Parts: sequence; structure tokens; C-alpha cells
Amino acid sequence: MYRQSPTGQLSFENFYLPFGGKLSGENRWIRLSELVPWETFESEYAEQFSQGQGAPANQGKLLLDATVAPADIRYPTDIKLLNEAREQTEIAIDALYKQVKEQLPKKPRTYRREARTAYLQIAKQRKPNRKKIRKALRQQLAYVRRNLAHIDSLIAAGAIQLLEVAIDPNVDGKSKLDHVSEMKCAPFVG
Repeated sequence: MYRQSPTGQLSFENFYLPFGGKLSGENRWIRLSELVPWETFESEYAEQFSQGQGAPANQGKLLLDATVAPADIRYPTDIKLLNEAREQTEIAIDALYKQVKEQLPKKPRTYRREARTAYLQIAKQRKPNRKKIRKALRQQLAYVRRNLAHIDSLIAAGAIQLLEVAIDPNVDGKSKLDHVSEMKCAPFVG
């Protein structure tokens, strides 16, 4: 059994702040909370319970906590994350170069094999020491920086389409590339 509360949703302006002060009415979260139809949510939630059976549900509260994060988020210093970024920049370079092939004499060099070998060398180690990790991070960052500079030069040469990569979560919670489609984007002006 569920009893709807006549008081409605608590306002964010009256929210207790442990460090003192008050939330501004111009805060983006407060403005967003005014757009949410809280009564609709509560009525749909109430439909999930029978009217005559069971003990009344305790007065529930919606808790929003920014400290809770999915476990698959990695640190920005993660070598695997840098390797994936490098691979994505290589895909972008391939797509952009196809558009300006006639204007440029050679395709920009990306050092794919060397970068992949350097990544695998550290990724396959059971417990690499800090010095090796820092060296590998520095190498992968250099490859990504080089690729980003190539992307800027290809866009300056007139390439205007990039690839959009759709990532769909699998049942096991890990994400894999599902399909690739073309997306038009504005040229970089900088």
C-alpha cells in the first residue's frame, strides 16, 4: 500500500547546506527541478502498489548524490584510456584524409604500430613500476598530441566531415563499438 503525500516535493531553496548559506534561485539545478513534473512521477510510482494489501510504504525521499559513479569510469591517467583516445584520433585522421586526399601529397604519419607496441608492452605487464608507467603515459600522450595536430591541419586543409561512433552498452555492462555512421560537423576555426 502507498499513501501519496499531500505536501509534495521539498524545494531546493530550503535545502540544508552543511557549510552554511543558501542555494541561489538562479542555480541550474534549482531551475531544472522546477521543470520536473514531480506529481506525475509520484502518481506513476503509486500505481505500482496495491490499494488494500500490505503495510503502508515508508515516506520515501529521492536522493541525488554526485559522489556515486559507475565503476567503469577510469582515471584520466589510465594507459588504456589514452590508447583508446589515440585509436579514435587515428580513425578521425583516416576519415578526414579521404576528403582532402587530392590536396595533400601524403597522409599524415600516425606511428600506429609503434604506439600499439608501446601500449601493449606496458599493458601486458603484471605490475609495472611507476617509472615505466610514467614513460608509457608520456609516450601515449605524445602520440595523441601529434594526432590532434594532424587533425587540425586536415581540417584547415578543408576536411569537414568526421565519423560519429555510437557506443552501446552490452548486457555485461561493458561498452563496445556498435556501428559507425557519418556526421557532418563545422570546420574548426581557431
